[in-house]
Amino acid sequence: MSFDPYAPYGAMLDTTCRLVTWNVWGRYGDWSSRLDGIVAELKRSAPDIVCLQEAWTTPGESQADLVGDALGLPYRFAWGDWPQDGWLSGGAVCSRWPIATRERRPLPGETAEADAAGTVAHAAIDGPRGTIQVFAVMLDYPLHASGVRQQQVRELVNFVSEAASRRRGTPDEVRTARRPPAAGSPVL
Repeated sequence: MSFDPYAPYGAMLDTTCRLVTWNVWGRYGDWSSRLDGIVAELKRSAPDIVCLQEAWTTPGESQADLVGDALGLPYRFAWGDWPQDGWLSGGAVCSRWPIATRERRPLPGETAEADAAGTVAHAAIDGPRGTIQVFAVMLDYPLHASGVRQQQVRELVNFVSEAASRRRGTPDEVRTARRPPAAGSPVL
C-alpha cells in the first residue's frame, strides 16, 4: 500500500445538499399559473430541501403537498395560521430526507395582544451525512415595521441558539461529558 501525501485520508466523499427558499405569495393574484412556474423552476434547480414562505393550505390541499409531490420530496412540515379568504397562509419545509424533529415559534408582533406577525420554524433533517438544521423564517412585512423586524431578528437569534444548545448540549453538559473541571478552575 502506498501513501499519497495529497490525499492522506483517501478520496473525498462527494456530497451535496441543495436548499431553495421561496416566498410564493400565497393564493394572491393568478396563483395557479404562478404555482406552475414555481414548480417548473424548482425542478430545474433540483433541490433537496425547499422552504416556502406564504405557502397556502385549504381544507382539501396544501401547497407543500403539491410542490413536494411534483419534486419527489416526500417529507414535509407545513403550517398555516393566518386566515385569508378560504385559505390559510403560512410556511412549509419539503425535504428529500426524513424530518426528525420540527418546531415552530411565533415571532413578536407590534402589540402584545396581536397575533404574532412573524414565525420561525426549525426542522432537523436526517441528511445522508448527518443532521441538517433548517430554519425557515417569515418576518413582519410593512415598510414602517423596521423596529418590529429588529425585535423579531433578536428572538430568531435566541431560538437558533436554543436549538443549537439542544443539539450539542449546554456548556455544563458538554463539560460533564468530557470530565469535571479541576478544583479552582474557571467554568467555561
